[in-house]
Amino acid sequence: MSEFQTCPHCGKPAPEENLRCIYCGERLPVESGVIGGFRFGRGRVLFLVVALLVLFGFFILYRLF
Repeated sequence: MSEFQTCPHCGKPAPEENLRCIYCGERLPVESGVIGGFRFGRGRVLFLVVALLVLFGFFILYRLF
């Protein structure tokens, strides 16, 4: 079950994974939401490592063939 935060615009509870309040439609702080967690959390590091490994793999395959 998701945790809730308080919308700074209307004061009603909004799930943390939302980017907009479900009551007033205003944007929630950037730190909230799945994308916000990805940008500022470990997800960004994981994404960069995977992207580098994929690029490295393509480079090795290119050199082999």
